[in-house]
Amino acid sequence: MSKYRKFKGNPILKKLQNYTVVDIETTGLVPDVDEIIEIGAMQVRENVITNEFCMLSKPKNPIPDFITAINGITNEMVKEAPPISEVLPQFLDFINDDIVVGFNTSFDVNFIYDECDKINLKFSNNYVDVRKIAKIVIPDFKEKTKRRYKLKNLVWYFKFGKQVHRALSDCEYTKLLYDKLNEIANEKSLSYEQIKIRNPWDANDIKRENTDITLFLGERFIFTGKLQHMTRKEAMQYVVNYGGSVGDSLTKDTDYLVMGTQDYSKIIGNKSSKQLKAEKYISEGEDINIITEEVFYDMINFEPSEQEYEEKTYSSSIGIEITPELAFSSYSDEDIRVKIIELLSPSFSSQNLQEIKNMLLELNREQLIHLLFNDFEMNTSDQANSV
Repeated sequence: MSKYRKFKGNPILKKLQNYTVVDIETTGLVPDVDEIIEIGAMQVRENVITNEFCMLSKPKNPIPDFITAINGITNEMVKEAPPISEVLPQFLDFINDDIVVGFNTSFDVNFIYDECDKINLKFSNNYVDVRKIAKIVIPDFKEKTKRRYKLKNLVWYFKFGKQVHRALSDCEYTKLLYDKLNEIANEKSLSYEQIKIRNPWDANDIKRENTDITLFLGERFIFTGKLQHMTRKEAMQYVVNYGGSVGDSLTKDTDYLVMGTQDYSKIIGNKSSKQLKAEKYISEGEDINIITEEVFYDMINFEPSEQEYEEKTYSSSIGIEITPELAFSSYSDEDIRVKIIELLSPSFSSQNLQEIKNMLLELNREQLIHLLFNDFEMNTSDQANSV
């Protein structure tokens, strides 16, 4: 479930002279599962860096190899580092009540907020996302360069130098980028608060509805596994409505692999083929973000706990009903399977099963379909043996 962060600061778009740039390095992209291993910050006054903060943090679990391939932080480097619970109070003292500036800032803010919450600290600073500003100031960047709105790509575009993917280095490049974008915006007389970008987008059978939201402009999403609080089609609709595109196959052009929460795993033996493929691409230098559905809900400001699902009952001609409460709640596939088998017995026919299959496809419960087909095959086999 998407986490409700009661005291989280607000996203703002402003040209600032006084602020603190913040960046973190983590073991993954999911706050509930992954951990912060480095925090960097740069205090800026009158647009000049006046102070710096950077600390490594020792995670509870080993740093995955594909993460080390990204940022160079090894388990040996954090062996003697303090836990995040000791780093955060120093970090909060450093930033005080400054507005936080970062790149894809909501990611960093959510991680920091959740870790602070665990030790009864409050992190409520408002924040600016330079990535969103880049989309406003240079809306044709992707078309011109054939590259995505990534920090390293924008660093390359403005010829700032070669990015070293570490917290303090990313802070430095984020400030350079923020300064440059503000400069261009001033030359164009652009106001961040007023301008909107339109980008009508069609992807497969998902058509973009009338919206000005460009949160996912130029980004490609792949969904895998079972989502708990919306169907996969509904999730894809959000992406396309917000300017992105969707697909079925994971490629090197994928920006986000969104996994059902129950499918996301830190254990190698339990990882899906898509997760392993994405991690392989990441270790080879590709910019693919592996996230759970909760992180996706955070990105679109979707609150499942407060969402009223459509009062719809899925039923078949043989009297079986699957309500939204059953389909979208914590009922497991096994619970629903047993209930369906009870209702189908003793007339367990292929026609019955097809009707149930159609309902479950609409509810995005594909794995349950496989279980039911196995039950059907066993049932028909038993009937044949008893003749």
